[in-house]
Amino acid sequence: MVTPKFKFRLGLFIAGGLLLFVLVIFIIGKQKHLFNPVFKLTSYFHNVSGLQVGNNIRFLGINVGTVDNISIINDSMVKVDMIVKTDVKPFIKKDSEVSIGSEGIIGDRI
Repeated sequence: MVTPKFKFRLGLFIAGGLLLFVLVIFIIGKQKHLFNPVFKLTSYFHNVSGLQVGNNIRFLGINVGTVDNISIINDSMVKVDMIVKTDVKPFIKKDSEVSIGSEGIIGDRI
């Protein structure tokens, strides 16, 4: 015979399992580059008008990463953190320059 106490415990177990499942999916989804080896680059700009977290990073016209974080350093400087695939790391020289452009005529900033 199934008692109300057993039903409550079963419901609590199922709800806990679903909550744990959703939490694990959320954590894995947050780790966007879990299976792709990446490295972090930081650059500083005076103006990042239109640039948003998640915008593409291009190297020689190929999408190689995304903008990870944008933060204000002071009244005239903005710090942009980028996540870039390690495949292109050997091709990026120490004296390379980063610039912000637009994708197409009315497209997103890259």
